[in-house]
Amino acid sequence: MTANAAGAAALGRAAGARVSDVGLGRRALFGLVRGGLAVALAVGMDAFEELLEGARAMDTHFRTEPIERNIPAVLALLEIWYVNFFGAQTRAVIPYCEDLRDLPAYLQQLEMESNGKRVDRDGSEVDYDTAPIVWGATGTPSQHSFHQLLHQGTRLVPVDFIVAPGVAARRPRRRRSRRTLSRRPRRSRSATPRRAPPTGPSRAIALRAPWSSSASRRGRSAS
Repeated sequence: MTANAAGAAALGRAAGARVSDVGLGRRALFGLVRGGLAVALAVGMDAFEELLEGARAMDTHFRTEPIERNIPAVLALLEIWYVNFFGAQTRAVIPYCEDLRDLPAYLQQLEMESNGKRVDRDGSEVDYDTAPIVWGATGTPSQHSFHQLLHQGTRLVPVDFIVAPGVAARRPRRRRSRRTLSRRPRRSRSATPRRAPPTGPSRAIALRAPWSSSASRRGRSAS
């Protein structure tokens, strides 16, 4: 497999599969070599096809939904708001599902590699803040580590709470995690629920809240 068929021919090798030489960022996960093949081998083609269906559903949602109900657009605007108007330097991602334990690390590569720049597309230096530092861990263990700082500390840290209700429904022993999550937003007056499109395979619920005791006292909230 190669993107340079001529180079392969010069070495006396026939290209078994032609691949694009552009496959960075989000699309690396769905490409033949950079991510897709490895994922398909690890989880099987049925699960990989479900992943592609989910990506297609979100792409359709992004193209067709009005901005007030457009999840990627709303989350992007919230990020700009928190970073450039409230001075937030980080964003925590806390999935309440062990199956999503690697999601924070994936989002680090997805967002910080692509958006962590100091110049725009034309190469001119920007005069505003770009991407924040993305970090996080699954909810149950992190509740006993850094949640106290998020709740009782002095820094404003937007938090994405994520849960996949369908996973808990299929696995009764995980229903406890759903009850645990239901108590999380009570600590923030400004937690705003964001639901994935109904056609999405995960039907995950995300809550982005500026979780800081000092911020709550000053009445900061997302609108």
